[in-house]
Amino acid sequence: MAIQFANNAATTLFSSVTVSDSQIVVSPGGGALFPNAGSSNYFMVTVVDKTTSTLEIMKVTKRSGDTFTVVRAQEGTTAQAWPAGTRVEMRITAGALQSFFSTI
Repeated sequence: MAIQFANNAATTLFSSVTVSDSQIVVSPGGGALFPNAGSSNYFMVTVVDKTTSTLEIMKVTKRSGDTFTVVRAQEGTTAQAWPAGTRVEMRITAGALQSFFSTI
């Protein structure tokens, strides 16, 4: 699998997410800011509550428009419920860097 990156990709959740959801939906048009995922490509997103600094890192294994199929609770974070409007950002994470550097 090849990790994908994009500059300054950020949006918000369009609908709330439960602890067990394996898909998230971002604001209309927000998905286009992120790379393609699917087949052997993926990217990482951080969902973050700006008020409390609580966050969860997710691995996006498929992007179809504004719907992301995700693997929750990555890199030592915990799956959480998130309300609509929560920030979804592409950030450099330790795991992403490790994955990238292991391929070169």
